Amino acid sequence: MTVYQLALQLFFIQIVYVYEGIAAALLIWYCIVNQGFGKLTLSPTATEEERTDYERRSRVGKRILGVFFAVILTLIIDLIDLFILDSLRDMFSN
Repeated sequence: MTVYQLALQLFFIQIVYVYEGIAAALLIWYCIVNQGFGKLTLSPTATEEERTDYERRSRVGKRILGVFFAVILTLIIDLIDLFILDSLRDMFSN
């Protein structure tokens, strides 16, 4: 969020598009790692190699989602601060 506020102070308004791009890339990466949006499933007859791959994909998927939700939360809060709160301030200052 600090990087976002610094970019806004330097009048780099396109930072919103950077955050949206990062979020999209993380979501695509999650879909690739998790093989779709559904939960990974492991068949009962899976080999040891398949089990370790499943566990690795599960761990990586959780980390990706953690970063993804942090980016989305930062984007939402800053969009509210940038557009909605400024509009309210302007509306009530007159």
